[in-house]
Amino acid sequence: MGMNTPKLKKQFHDRLVLVAGDLSFRELSELTDTSPETVRRYMRGHVPSTVFVSTLCSSLGVSVEWLLQGSMPMMTRDVPLYTLKNAKPEQLVAVVSAFVVEMSERLARLEKAEAERESSQSAEAELYSSQ
Repeated sequence: MGMNTPKLKKQFHDRLVLVAGDLSFRELSELTDTSPETVRRYMRGHVPSTVFVSTLCSSLGVSVEWLLQGSMPMMTRDVPLYTLKNAKPEQLVAVVSAFVVEMSERLARLEKAEAERESSQSAEAELYSSQ
């Protein structure tokens, strides 16, 4: 993971410390399957591995983009609303259009399955009534 300038490295480290909160090195190591000593080094300023960052974010529900770059909301649960609020109108139209197409295709499949089920039940009823 490249931290090109001291300023970027410090900003990243500040976000890492914020994410860790009151968790101990041991608790962080258990969350990330990393040795406590390695966690200690990361928390004291060494650049962490991508696996550590990914696992930490996943375990705590933190946005990787936020931790690495300071962009997007901090918590992954807030990303969809943020993305929606910041989308351009043409992006929203494209997403809604794709959703409508997908729902239309699903509805067509359901209607076909229902018609096949009704046809099968009708055939069974005719079979039983002719016996």
